[in-house]
Amino acid sequence: MESRQRKVTRKDVAEEAGVSETIVSYVLNKNRYVKEEKRQRVLEAVEKLQYQPNNIARALHGKGSLQILFIAEELSSGYFSEMVSQMSRDAYRQGYMISLCESQKEDEFVSHILSRQFDGLFVSASGNRQSTETSGKVRDSYGTVFKPGD
Repeated sequence: MESRQRKVTRKDVAEEAGVSETIVSYVLNKNRYVKEEKRQRVLEAVEKLQYQPNNIARALHGKGSLQILFIAEELSSGYFSEMVSQMSRDAYRQGYMISLCESQKEDEFVSHILSRQFDGLFVSASGNRQSTETSGKVRDSYGTVFKPGD
């Protein structure tokens, strides 16, 4: 069995670039001025080490998960395929990724959704009692829930 390679961290990037983790954070988040020479060293270290930011850690720091959930009753329809494809392209342009799942009848379905801390949610439902209850419970936690046809 292959061993998993250790994930590269901001600390690794900082050590490789010869700067602090704070400087790495400033460069990656583009939220503070960093001298061009240091910024370049950080970017080179990011590329050399193939660093990928951890979106879970980002979400834990209150910066959002950059994830939107799309819940549909029926995933096999061509209608949903076209709609999700366009939504995914639009979301990606704004820095978000779309996750897709089929609505479930189990009571814990809504709590599973809420525990994943999505930044946004789309619900496509036919209006039957189960889908209306599910979208209502989710709406209570998310505020506004978009349902096609609303």
